[in-house]
Amino acid sequence: QNEALYTKIIDVGNAKLSEYILYRKFILEFLERHLNKTTDGKFAKEEVIHKLIFPLKSESDDISHDGHNLWIIDERLAFHKYLASDKSFKQNKVSASTSLDRPDLLIFNKPFALSDSEKPYSSIIIIEFKRPMRDDYTDEENPINQVTKYTRELLENKITDKNGRQFDLRPNTPIYAFIVCDLTPNLRTQAEDNSFVKFPDNDGYFKFNQNYALYIEIISFDKLIR
Repeated sequence: QNEALYTKIIDVGNAKLSEYILYRKFILEFLERHLNKTTDGKFAKEEVIHKLIFPLKSESDDISHDGHNLWIIDERLAFHKYLASDKSFKQNKVSASTSLDRPDLLIFNKPFALSDSEKPYSSIIIIEFKRPMRDDYTDEENPINQVTKYTRELLENKITDKNGRQFDLRPNTPIYAFIVCDLTPNLRTQAEDNSFVKFPDNDGYFKFNQNYALYIEIISFDKLIR
């Protein structure tokens, strides 16, 4: 009897796993389709990519665990403490900043272990999406400068915990910024002019800004899907 029950559980688990794998395959195929030109000869706007990964104008408290596809970027992002999607610094719950700048995704991660002396966030993640095949970045207005500006905004303003109490981020709290885009010639120039290091597969760049404890990674859409 126990053996039959065990077999049934395994069968159900395999069926669920197969369904989950097929769902993920469908989402990635859907994403890939939106990286190509539409019937009117234009590329999709970044909002289309953004919505597929996490709903716009929302926070983590508004969305169920299976209501997003953060796994496309990194499986671990699903276990954050607070996330604000397409909300200005002024609107999100954890920054005292009054800036109207809107990071695409701003994520505050849970600490691995929490003691009385520790702050409630172990790291912060900024994710910026760019329109497929965009190639008109200027020196002043490009995603590298954008995520660096967002980082300064966080570091220069108070952060609050879940009870609304303000505190300063502990020194060297790691901040990770991911720029998800197509590696067009203009963007490659921006990355190389800013001393980014190219990945061995030529599908992205990275750099560590020691002054802000900021790690920036530029990921191509092709690499993301792979």
